[in-house]
Amino acid sequence: MKIISINKMIILATLTTLSGLAFAGEKVNESLQADAEGVVEIHNVRGKIRVTGWDENIIEVSGELDDLAEKLTFERQDKVILIRVEMPRKNINHGDGSNLTIRIPKGNRVDFNGVSSDFLIEDVDGGMDVRIVSGDIDIINVHKQLYVSAVSGDVTIKKSSGNAKLGTVSGDIKGKFVGSNISADTVSGDLRLHLKDFDSLSAKSVNGDVWVTGQLNDSGNAKLGSVNGDITLAFERAVNARVKVKTGPGGDIDNKISDDKVEHIFPNQQKLQMTLGDGSALIKIGTVNGSVTLKGSN
Repeated sequence: MKIISINKMIILATLTTLSGLAFAGEKVNESLQADAEGVVEIHNVRGKIRVTGWDENIIEVSGELDDLAEKLTFERQDKVILIRVEMPRKNINHGDGSNLTIRIPKGNRVDFNGVSSDFLIEDVDGGMDVRIVSGDIDIINVHKQLYVSAVSGDVTIKKSSGNAKLGTVSGDIKGKFVGSNISADTVSGDLRLHLKDFDSLSAKSVNGDVWVTGQLNDSGNAKLGSVNGDITLAFERAVNARVKVKTGPGGDIDNKISDDKVEHIFPNQQKLQMTLGDGSALIKIGTVNGSVTLKGSN
């Protein structure tokens, strides 16, 4: 009898444990009327979120919620549409995250906050402000404002435009876009920016390479820096600027843009100062442990 009782207890405990496991997340398919130029605020702890702009003044949320989600908050707050996957405060270290597709009016701005969440945004004209702790960010055909902050994750930008402020702690930033004022910084990662005409650029990496191609406008400024990495700056056509470049010990300067000579300074460092055209813009480049390459339009 004791054996039977013990077996019953084991079976009961097993069933209880199984009943506590998270099964597939809840399916959702909801929509709200929206303003053509409103704001969409999205919060998701983990999973994958895809935001796509369309020509309807409707916001539609479809897909599957996190296995542990308590509910989906989807409501209007004045001109802001709030979309939040509500999660318990504890015990979220198992189960699958949300997988949602969100369609919004093209003219809306998107504010996104995630913890461990990949994020893709495309075909949005109202700009974006994305903040993620861990996750990759893909930006395609987004315009007006490109603001990104990620602790751990890569950032990729294609076919986009607008003033940009991009930052990662651990992750690469790769962008092909048009913007007048651009700031891109990473602590541990490479920066690779393909730009058109710009007025202001700040591109810095502590532990990674910096590569920029584009065109600095007259009276503009560009500042590029790396502590441990190489820097390449390539212009698409002739530029008017004063140029100041300096490397740390062991670093080389390769000037392919003019006949100006590189100076060797103590201790085993190099510097280059020159004026291109009328010198109306200013370019400053520095690296502690790395080389610098300047390329012209040829």
